[in-house]
Amino acid sequence: VAIANVALPWLRVGMLAVLARSMVPDARSHMGYLAQETNDHHIAAGIGALEAPIEMAVTEAGHLAYHSGAQVLDLWGLNSPEFARMPATGEDMLGRDFDLIALHFPGIYDCTAMAGAHQALWSGPVWQRADATMRDWGLMVQGVLSGIDPSDYAVFEVPIFVPADSRHFMYLVHTDRPQAEAIVGLLEANNARAC
Repeated sequence: VAIANVALPWLRVGMLAVLARSMVPDARSHMGYLAQETNDHHIAAGIGALEAPIEMAVTEAGHLAYHSGAQVLDLWGLNSPEFARMPATGEDMLGRDFDLIALHFPGIYDCTAMAGAHQALWSGPVWQRADATMRDWGLMVQGVLSGIDPSDYAVFEVPIFVPADSRHFMYLVHTDRPQAEAIVGLLEANNARAC
């Protein structure tokens, strides 16, 4: 009985470790991904150092939101209550002038495709909140782009990682906002390419 009392807690710990390992089978590669240096971290620090605060809309409310100190609208809704139940649509973007919009557009990592998708979505009907029936990342990005006038924004592709790889975020800079030139310079300093 004494041996069982000593061994039982260690057995529980061992079982928990095995269970945890089975739930995260690729933990080492995921940690490697998290440890990579990202451009958005550098961009966020640069935004925080701008002369005046800016307003941003983002699909990834991570580094940009946390490190920039900017006023941020989380389009997916983890940090913005108005989108907690259903992500943003084009209707939500109409009439809003953000200094910077940062989008992760799954599967579209090429500058030409990004700009083309934006133009095509804007030229169609604006996606309405009433039409949103499910939480889907790709549909959210398409819906958001349907409500952003391309003539107001310059589009950039920014590599996600440093050094650059083939995956990019889509950044839109409002060309009529006071900080536009500084934001474009910041993006270009972080390997952005204009579309």
